[in-house]
Amino acid sequence: MEIDPHQADALAHVAAVEGLGGQLVVEESTVPVVDAETDAENQLLMLEDALVDALDSFKMSSSANAITEMKAILEMVGYIKQEAVYGRVNEGIALPTMLEVAQSDLNISRRCAALSFFQMIFKESTLVRDNSYLRDKLLSYWVRASVGCLVEGSFSKQNSESAVASKGVLTANAAIRPVMRSIAASIDAADDDGALRLFRPCMDMISGVFKQLLNSSDYNNFNMQGEDALRASCIKFLETVVLCFSSKGPVAVGRRREEKTDDFSLDDLPTGHPIITRDVLESIGDNALSTLRGLVEIGGQLKVENFADFVPIGDQEDADLSTRELIRTIRPAALAFLEVDVARRKREDEDPDAKIERKGLEVIFHLSQKSYAITLNAIAIVATQRPPCFKEAAAALARRAMDPPKESSSSEEGLSKAAAKGISSQLRASCLTLLRNSLSVASNSFEILLRALKQAGMSVQAEKALKVAK
Repeated sequence: MEIDPHQADALAHVAAVEGLGGQLVVEESTVPVVDAETDAENQLLMLEDALVDALDSFKMSSSANAITEMKAILEMVGYIKQEAVYGRVNEGIALPTMLEVAQSDLNISRRCAALSFFQMIFKESTLVRDNSYLRDKLLSYWVRASVGCLVEGSFSKQNSESAVASKGVLTANAAIRPVMRSIAASIDAADDDGALRLFRPCMDMISGVFKQLLNSSDYNNFNMQGEDALRASCIKFLETVVLCFSSKGPVAVGRRREEKTDDFSLDDLPTGHPIITRDVLESIGDNALSTLRGLVEIGGQLKVENFADFVPIGDQEDADLSTRELIRTIRPAALAFLEVDVARRKREDEDPDAKIERKGLEVIFHLSQKSYAITLNAIAIVATQRPPCFKEAAAALARRAMDPPKESSSSEEGLSKAAAKGISSQLRASCLTLLRNSLSVASNSFEILLRALKQAGMSVQAEKALKVAK
């Protein structure tokens, strides 16, 4: 690999400024030794000049070279180990410039590359991970970059709009856990203001993703590749929100919980903050789960009332403005499904397997096979990783398995015969997997899972799975 002379000089300057002996090996090339007597300030100025040149080159790069140019910048600034140098080079030059590109550049490739930059530097920089102040600053840039890509109207073509929004959603999905962990650390350190500075843009980011999901194009356009990719990304984000804003519940007797260092749940959020409370975040998680259940059972999103007219109730009235906006966005979508679900439950006394009355339902969009598969995977993951959610998630899968998508070329749900068969097969497999889990017995969910599998002609497999669970 050939290294641009400016990049080689910049890497040498980093080595000199940070006292690394003037040598730094990059892949197959060796950067020349810098004179140890050279003034550090001059070296830093040279690094800044080289960085400005690299940023200019990135902003003028073609679509094919955007990622390469971005990685060249990352090589310059991603491994700085001194806070003073980081402050001048990254906070003073690199981060603001990359944020501007991520929020407003009209070239899709450069914009997506700039979004990736924040995630990559967070992953690579040990200085950022070990310094709470620098970590919070970088996370703030990361979140703001994601929010900037979730605002509609940047491009005249729908495909371009969807491509940038999809990348924004994926970046938001990667950011939410480290952001929430950082917020929890600030609360634990009694830095309530610091936690709030990161919490508000995080709520704006989540709200922006939900709006992208609820404002998806109508049924006739869902086959557009870009639109479907955006919807799939939003559904995966919905899963992450449920996981982050729900509790893991008590550990079963005789079992040990596997702790993941990159995970986050409400159990990890300290109490005591006047605004960032478990009750408010749990409300968001519950609404997200109800929305996810609706996608599973309906096969799409029901039409919702204008969320701008929705007034939060209860503890939500005391929530922060950004949190109230998020609740106004997600709660009507949840209520749209819950209203249909309540009507179904009223018929359960006469028919335990009562199905949803689908005739006359107004649907904003239907799920394609890809989006539906991601939805089913998402609710299965929620069921197994968050035991308190197991019963509702299992019931949603079982009810849909007993009332699967229609197998016809002109299905009301927009699925071809082959796609409907694929979804039905995945539903049965998911039910069997959950029935095999010991939580199916602990939560009394095994009965509805067993009925669903028996109706599908899988009695033998279901009985074996139940024995394993018990």
